[in-house]
Amino acid sequence: MDHHLNVFNMRTLKLLFAVSALIFTATVSFAQESLDSKGFTVQTYLGMYMEDGEVMSYDVNEIYNISLQDGFLVHNILKDNLISDSQLYKISKITRTTEKEENKFAFDATSGLSGNVYRYEVYFDKEGGVTLNLTQPNGDATVYLATSGILKTFKQ
Repeated sequence: MDHHLNVFNMRTLKLLFAVSALIFTATVSFAQESLDSKGFTVQTYLGMYMEDGEVMSYDVNEIYNISLQDGFLVHNILKDNLISDSQLYKISKITRTTEKEENKFAFDATSGLSGNVYRYEVYFDKEGGVTLNLTQPNGDATVYLATSGILKTFKQ
């Protein structure tokens, strides 16, 4: 009976080791895939900003289709789950870095409508959390909590 328990424990340990290795590999793969990503979609659900030294928040439903490969961003604003506004931006000054176990994509997005340049920073953490920081031309900043998916870009 003890022999069967030892065999069971060894199998359990091997299985736990294999699962741990797979999780580690998946995390590294996700980090590498995100860092090498040609594009991604980010859907925001909560916006936060500072007002008089206090953090303010609000519900939001916006979709950002970000094609680093093609150099374009499409920003869709949804109201009652319908697109109420949509605009195309030209992306430039793209940087990709890893810091504090997060993959960071930073870039400028120029509006064809106004000519204004907005600074975006998108962070992907190893647990799948996504944060999008948007800095307006006047320096005002908003942080969005979001979800994400891979975008199929035009240029492959």
